Amino acid sequence: MASIRYLKKHLKSLTEDLKDECLVFLVIHPEAKTEKIAHVIQEINSIEAELLFRLNHYNYKPEELSAKQFINASIADAEKKLDKLQKELQESIK
Repeated sequence: MASIRYLKKHLKSLTEDLKDECLVFLVIHPEAKTEKIAHVIQEINSIEAELLFRLNHYNYKPEELSAKQFINASIADAEKKLDKLQKELQESIK
């Protein structure tokens, strides 16, 4: 199982890549609405902060999710939210 530290690094690199993609998108498509792109970047930042908080403040309790289930649920939640933002970014060109 991956360590929490590895997951945090991976999350950070993933969100940084998405932010870079947004900025490159603005350069390539100047006709795109800047407000939508700024909104997407803000959402990426809030998702990153939320997931880092969840990973930093996990306290194992036997009656709740196990550590593996908690991490898998966090990863699935992050993927779902980031996929939604990526689709929103793609729609902003239309």
